[in-house]
Amino acid sequence: NTIFRLTLDDLRQQKENERAIARSKEYIASIVETVKNPLIVLSGSDFKIESANGAFYAMFAATAEESIGKKLEEFKDGLLKDEQLLRRLAHTLNEGEELAEYDVESALPQTGYRRLLLDARRIGIAATRSRRDAPARRPARRCGISGEYRRGERGGPRVRRT
Repeated sequence: NTIFRLTLDDLRQQKENERAIARSKEYIASIVETVKNPLIVLSGSDFKIESANGAFYAMFAATAEESIGKKLEEFKDGLLKDEQLLRRLAHTLNEGEELAEYDVESALPQTGYRRLLLDARRIGIAATRSRRDAPARRPARRCGISGEYRRGERGGPRVRRT
């Protein structure tokens, strides 16, 4: 009888946690969509696109279906593939140090060459587990990137290493 009650309590807690996570995801999605500048949320050390806002999709002539789950370096045939950027994002993710105004010039699908100024910071979202797993609780590791663009010069992508 005691084992059944403990299991039932754990299931109730798990359901409450799932509802709380769903509410948090909806809240975060509404914030991401409200931001006027292009914004993406990357997940894990391989920087897979977890979500993005309409401004991001418009800038890169992309859709959620073709973007979500892709690694940043694979997005739009490597449009944002830059080894220095990936190293700086890894440092941001691991050390929590903000990346500010990282400068990339790239050929965007609809607007041509543009200068992109990227900002990134780690976003810590606590992973919710049952009470039995509470000591193992660690924040999920995500990295959010926002940016703005300015008209760049023709002649190919150029990256300023800072």
